[in-house]
This record gives sequence, C-alpha cells and structure tokens, in this order.
Amino acid sequence: MSLDSVSSLLKQGIQLKELGNLEAAINIFNEALVINSQEAEIYKRLAEAYILIDKEEAGINSLHQALNLQPNLASAYLVVGNAFYAQSRLDLAIWAYTQGIEIQPDFAEVYANLGSIYFQKGRLDQALLCYQKALQIDPNQGLIYWMMGNLLTKQEQIESAINYYQKAIELQPNKELFYLKLAESWVTINQVNNAIDCYKKAIQLNPNQAFTHQELNRLLQLKFQEAGEVKDENQGFYEGGVELASYGQETELKSGSEPNIETALVASGNQQFLLENPLEKESENLEIKQYKQQAEIFMSQGLYDQAIAACHQSLKLQPDYLPAYLTLGNTLQFQGKIEAALRAYSQALELQPNFAEIHANIGTMLFKMQRLDQAISSYQKALDIDPNLAAVYWNLGKVFQTLGRADESITAWQKALELQPNLVEAEFNFEFGNSLARRGLWDEAAKNYQRAITLKPHWAEVYSNLASVRSQQGREPEAIQYYQKSIELKPDLPQPHLYLGHIFSNKGDSKQAIYHYQQSIKIKPDSIDSYANIANLYAKIGHVEAAIQNFEQALALQPNWAEIHCRLAHIRKHDQPAEALINLEKAIQLKPDFVEAYQQLCDLLSHSTNLAKAREMSDLYCQKCGDKVPVLSAIAYIFAYSQSGSCQRALEKLIELEKICYQDPDKLEISEVIILYEILLFTVSHLRDNLEANAKLYRFIAQQYAKHRFSGVPSPQYGSISEKNLSKPLRIGFISKHFRRHSVGWCSE
Repeated sequence: MSLDSVSSLLKQGIQLKELGNLEAAINIFNEALVINSQEAEIYKRLAEAYILIDKEEAGINSLHQALNLQPNLASAYLVVGNAFYAQSRLDLAIWAYTQGIEIQPDFAEVYANLGSIYFQKGRLDQALLCYQKALQIDPNQGLIYWMMGNLLTKQEQIESAINYYQKAIELQPNKELFYLKLAESWVTINQVNNAIDCYKKAIQLNPNQAFTHQELNRLLQLKFQEAGEVKDENQGFYEGGVELASYGQETELKSGSEPNIETALVASGNQQFLLENPLEKESENLEIKQYKQQAEIFMSQGLYDQAIAACHQSLKLQPDYLPAYLTLGNTLQFQGKIEAALRAYSQALELQPNFAEIHANIGTMLFKMQRLDQAISSYQKALDIDPNLAAVYWNLGKVFQTLGRADESITAWQKALELQPNLVEAEFNFEFGNSLARRGLWDEAAKNYQRAITLKPHWAEVYSNLASVRSQQGREPEAIQYYQKSIELKPDLPQPHLYLGHIFSNKGDSKQAIYHYQQSIKIKPDSIDSYANIANLYAKIGHVEAAIQNFEQALALQPNWAEIHCRLAHIRKHDQPAEALINLEKAIQLKPDFVEAYQQLCDLLSHSTNLAKAREMSDLYCQKCGDKVPVLSAIAYIFAYSQSGSCQRALEKLIELEKICYQDPDKLEISEVIILYEILLFTVSHLRDNLEANAKLYRFIAQQYAKHRFSGVPSPQYGSISEKNLSKPLRIGFISKHFRRHSVGWCSE
C-alpha cells in the first residue's frame, strides 16, 4: 500500500480520536503502522490515544517509539502532555511538557500549557514565568495573553489583567471567551458600561449563549434601577455604591444615586447540594460493588482520578450499574468538569427516569452552567417525585434568587427549613437574611443574621449585613457597633468603613467620617464611592481643594458619572468658571434630562458675557425638563432672556409661569419658592409695568415663602422701647444674601 494510504489512515484515526472513539482510533493507527512502522507522527498520535483510555504504559512506549524515530519531535511531548492534562494527571503532564522544552527551548505552546498546569496547582509565580516566556517566544498568540489575564485576575491585579485581555482581543477579535473575561474584569472595577459593550460583542459572536444574555440583562437592569440624580447641594453622595465583600466571592461596587439595601448586602457563595443516591441496584457481581466502593473512598479522599478510573472499571463489568454513574457524576463535579458530570447523571437518568436525586443533581449541574430555566425544571421534577428533599428546595431557592425572583426564593427556603432545620446552618440563615432584607423585612432579616452569628461567630460579612439592616431601621448606635465588629474580624474589608463614613457624616462628625472614608480608600484604592463621599464632605466643611481633588479621583475611576461632574462644577463655578462650564456640559451630555446640571449651567451662563449660550441652554432646559420642573426651567428662561435684553420673550414666559403657580400653589416645592422669592421678584418690575399684576404676584410669592420658611417657627417675642430712647433714630437690621438688590441696600449708598 502507498504512503497516501498511510496518510489517509492517519487522518481517519485523528478524526475518530476527536469524536471520542478512542479504541477505533487506536486500531486505525496500528493498521497504519503495519504499512509504515517508521512514521513518528503515527506513534505520537497512538501515544495520545492510549493515555486517554488510561493505558499509560502503552502510551509511554509509543512515545518512545516516536522519539527513537525522530529525536527532535518536541510536539510528541506536547501531545502526550495534553493527554495527561485532559486526564487531570498533572504531574505527568508537567514531566511531558518539561521534556518537550528540553528538546525545543523556544516551544511557546508548551510553555503556555505548562503555565496553565502551574496555575491550576496554585503555583502562580511559576505560571507567570511560563506565560512570560511563551509571549517572549511568540507575542502574537491571543490565547496566551488571555491566560496571562486570568493569572493576573487571580492575583487581583485587575487593571493589568484588563490590558492583557484587550491585547488578546486585538490579536483574536472573534474569540467570545476573551470578551466574557474582559467583561467580568470591567464589572470588578465598576466599569459597567464597558462590561455591557463586551457582553454585546460576545452575543454578536455567539447569540445562543444564555449566560451572556443573562449577564447583559442583569447589568442593564442594574443601570436602570440605580439611575438617579443629586437634587441639591446638601445631599450626600451615598450612591448605593457600597461594595460589601461576599462569602466566597466579592460583589462589584455599584454607583447609583440613593443608598439601598440591595447594594448593602453581602451575597453568599453559590453553594448547592449534590444528593447522595439512597437506592442502589443490587448486583450479583461482588467485583462491581468493590470497584464502586473504592471509587467512593477515593472520592472522599480527594483522589478524583482514581475514583473515576474505579467507576469506569465498574461500568465495564456492568454498563447499566446506576450507582457507578452517580458516583462518577459526583466526582467529575468535584473536579469542576460540569459538562462531563451532566453527561454521567443523564446516563443514570436513562437507566432510572423516576429517580428524584438524579433529577436534582442534573438541576445543580444546569445551575452551574447558568442554564437556569432548565435547572428549575429539573428541580421541580425531583420534587414532584419526592416532595421531602430539603436540599432541592434550597437549590431551587438559589436559582430563584439568581433570577431576582425574591418571593419564590423565600418560599423555597422556608420549605427547606421546615423539612430540615439544620440545613446549611449559618450559610442558610445568612442567605435567607439577605432575601428578607431586600424585601424590607428588617426584623426577620436581623433574626436570621443573628442565628448565623450564633452558629458562626467570627463571620465578618454577617456583622456587616446586620449593621446595614440596623442602619435602615434608624438604629445607628447598633449599626456602628456591628460595623466595628466586622472591621475587628476582617480589617481588610472596606465596606464597613464606607458605611461608617456615611453614618458619621449624617451625625455631623466630619472627623470620624473622613477617617473612615480614608480607610476605605486605603483598603480599596478604586473605591469610587469613597472618593465621591469624602469629596462631598470636604466641600460641605469648606475644604475646597481637597474636595476637588477627590471628585477628580472619582471621575478618573468612573468618567461617566454625571452627578460628580455636576457637584464638581458647583464648587468650581466661583473661582474656576471655565472648568465648571466643561463639567456641566459633560454632565448634560451624559444625562440629557439632568435638572441640577441645567439649573447650574443656566445660572453660570446668565452671569457671564456669553448670553447667547445662556438663551440656548435655557431653551434646551425647558425642552428637556419642562414637564418635570416647569417652575425652575421657566425661571431660568426668564432670567437668561431678561439679562440678554429680550424682555418680550421673558415676559411671555413670566405669564406662563404665573398661570402654573396660581393654578396649584400647594404643589410648589420649597426649592422653587426660594428661587421665586430670591430671584424672580427682582426681575418682574423690569419686565412688566403693571402695578396690580405685579403686586398680586409679590403677595402670592411672599405668602408661599412665609408658609414654607416659617411653618413651625415660634412667634417672635417683641421687646419694648424705653421712653428715653423714643426720641432717638430707630436702627433697622436687614439680612439678605442679595443685600445690594434690596431697596434698603440701595439706600445705604
């Protein structure tokens, strides 16, 4: 037979191997060797196939045959190393890769794979050296940049990881996985818009990936829920951005506009239960049972490869042995091989379709794969068969929680607790407390947190969540106590410091508030809300430079935060009007209906020489926000046009404004009344020569102002003037921030 026949057989064997038909592939490779026993490539492929079916000795022999024929065939060690790696035989994989490097020191792929094994074994420094060497040899491999990004993420060097993920995308722009990892990193540093862009790109590349759609929807919902605005200069910047560390993993910082319990709660780890199989098909073959028992022993000892091998031995003897499939599924799940575990459980289900525990374990695998609707279906099938499985109710509650279906998650967890009160103990009470808190059930949430503390007294995150609940209840002394306990247990947790800063700021204790914000920043230098809140506090106590510096730092971390641009403009507008103008225009660009930004921008422009711009912005203010704030936008319009000398347009708007005010005076807000009284009154007489109409408006505004300003204020106690002072001139005091504009002010000149 010809060399073409050998080549054809080699290709056929490789195809069979790729399809998982390893025995057939081995037969084809051996058939090719009968024709040509001097072809190293065939021995290399044969070695790989043998190792994949656990015939290590035959695999090593084939490897040696390949190297005898071609001593410099480093790729043989790469293939064998990959096979060992696929079998999770990491030490043997390291041996193979190292041998390959000795033959070919510039073999980038081997260095990359060796780095991945070191990464998996937690030997991160060695992994780093391998990845760096691989990139030095071949700087155009996007996958290696992605691996490097994963390593840096593991080391919490998120910004550096982002750079590597971006480089990977630059080299391989159609790799969905690169965008997913980059999105996760953007979320970690609260760059939600960037993360959204990455998920959108990943969906373009793979529209059928449910997980990506779910993450994108979650972030879009988050942005919608947390969108808000700062209403006045005295409002604190408690932007809902409390990033409390989680049990098992950290949650991302989120900046909105108001504090809410959702962002104040720590989420627990995604613990789910695998159910043990209470039923076992009786087998007359003692050897089968022995293999299965060995597998369970190996699994309990963490010897997963040996456990899998024992399961396979059991199934070779009896292919329909149900317990072996269940043990195999559990072992693969512990190894993190979720899809393989799902296949094992599915094979078990074919043997016994009405086995509740199998449906439950399939549900857990689907949950881990983010196939949430299918997970719910599997859990519900399990409960239809056996309604007394507490662990299944727990898992089902976790899925509902992930989907944001709080009522259903609480119902499921209550049922789990009813069936098995000691289920997951501290973790359950912690998670249940979080769900209750999100619904505003503060007392019930606090009880669950306290039970968790009783069971696990050194759990810092529970104290932090309990503190957040007490803060929501207005029980600040308790909140302070619990936050401080959380810090004592876990000093590197930044979130309690952030919330203590909020509490002390509300109490007027600027010194303590600043200290805690600074501690939050020290622990987490990218804590955007800490910078924003400390800047807001500095502004309130008159430390303008420090306020500007911290607002700018917040914007460096999150350039698209409109409220920060507006607040920064507010403290800049007197001494740095040009910079304030830039900030306000940016705020409006980011948030086209941002009332406060329009209000400040119109005021700033109306006091400048750029009156054409003032008119333009007042027009836009009325167009974008007129329905929301008709009074404020009309005043800004009147002032801009009257300052420009366009009095007829200003008068027309004044008449519109009068109708609004007279029509429903009770709807006027205090902020609107103040501006009517302090700003508009001085403009009216310049626009309209109508004593009766003007006097009516003056009286109306004065009455509204007195109603808002002096409601609840006790009547003044008037003193008497002694007779000896009656002949002296009476001195009258008059206080106003617009002193020069009052008639008494003009008299002083």
